[in-house]
Amino acid sequence: MFRIINLLLFTLLSVCCFSQTTTQSKRITKPVTVDGNYKEWVTPFNLYEAKTQLMFSIANDDSTLYLCFQCPDPVNQDKIMQAGMQVSISTKGKNKINTAIQFPLKKDKNSKEQELILENQNGIEGIKAGFLLNNYVMLTEGFVTQNGIATVKESRNIMIAMHWDSINTLVYELSIPFKELFGNSYVAADLAKELTLGVEIFAVDRPADMDNANLSSLNTNNGGSVVNGGGMQTYGGMGNGTGGGMQNTGSMGGMNGMNSMNGMNGMGSMAGYPNNSMAGMSGMQNNGAGWDGSTVPQYHDISGLFEKAEMKQKFLLTITP
Repeated sequence: MFRIINLLLFTLLSVCCFSQTTTQSKRITKPVTVDGNYKEWVTPFNLYEAKTQLMFSIANDDSTLYLCFQCPDPVNQDKIMQAGMQVSISTKGKNKINTAIQFPLKKDKNSKEQELILENQNGIEGIKAGFLLNNYVMLTEGFVTQNGIATVKESRNIMIAMHWDSINTLVYELSIPFKELFGNSYVAADLAKELTLGVEIFAVDRPADMDNANLSSLNTNNGGSVVNGGGMQTYGGMGNGTGGGMQNTGSMGGMNGMNSMNGMNGMGSMAGYPNNSMAGMSGMQNNGAGWDGSTVPQYHDISGLFEKAEMKQKFLLTITP
């Protein structure tokens, strides 16, 4: 029994404390199709980072680096969808590398309005469709040939894709050819360098009329996810009293709670719970099952929306002789 407990503790520590060590990329023999689906990856992923709450894996074949991230956390999903995310690969020393890919980019007003329309028509599927429809541009810098703005479909070297799995975990997949990192004439010594993977999930802009005093009001039940301009209480998505509905400036609730009738993993109840008109994502209310109006909703702290989350992970490529 003690041996089993010690083994579990060792496994947990090796996964959760990875940032202090250098990990080894997984060697694969077939190219990965970058489509926002982790079906070609070994799961569960072997790496996890607490600040970003990303689970991820690093792999390579003879010519390409592959990355795949899973983001189950609703707050960080909101931040990625609204404010954007950046993935970087860097090295130190001679002929150092310092590359970055921003995708998705920060959401603009027009894309928000289009996503609101699709969300209102189709609920969570509308949110996903609207996001994928309006986020097709990436910004790259520091690479050998591919730098600047490019659409995801037009890119011929760096490939990137996002999607959701069946339980609404956001999947982020990326491939970078070695020649974009090291140049066409790279040698074995280049591939043996220690690389650093960096991830930045940018912060959502804090509403101008929100101060620290009422920030605690965001720590509610995920109707306040501010995707598409929704928010908690005075920012939309929250019922005020025993009935459902919206309040004040927000026309929609956030992705992870609901807009007037549609939520990511919880739907509003006409019966209503005092001061709360919907069940939130945090409780995973049976993947969209209607709330009965009497069960106390699950609460989730979304104050982290206004804080950037970032991580670094050192790794080595696995190259055959």
